[in-house]
Amino acid sequence: SMAWSSRSAALLGDMITDSQEKKRRQELQQQEQQQQTPQHSKNTKPRRPLTAYNLFFREERRRILGVQGSSNNDGANSTTRKRKRSPHGVIGFEELAK
Repeated sequence: SMAWSSRSAALLGDMITDSQEKKRRQELQQQEQQQQTPQHSKNTKPRRPLTAYNLFFREERRRILGVQGSSNNDGANSTTRKRKRSPHGVIGFEELAK
């Protein structure tokens, strides 16, 4: 008969559990490596250094936006409006067509 001896069955069982544990260890190692090194940084180049133009306008933009932000708030609270200009001395299209 082709019955396995208890010793053979135990050895075969140990081999199966050993290979399963080995796979689990490999998967854990792969997961740890992926967590340590982000995938996007593998093939990306370092950023170029900022030029004097970039540095100046970064600060200038902050200054401009700060000035605009404060003037917008003041303008919303004020009651002054722009006057409409009267068409003094302006010739209309009908007059031009004559």
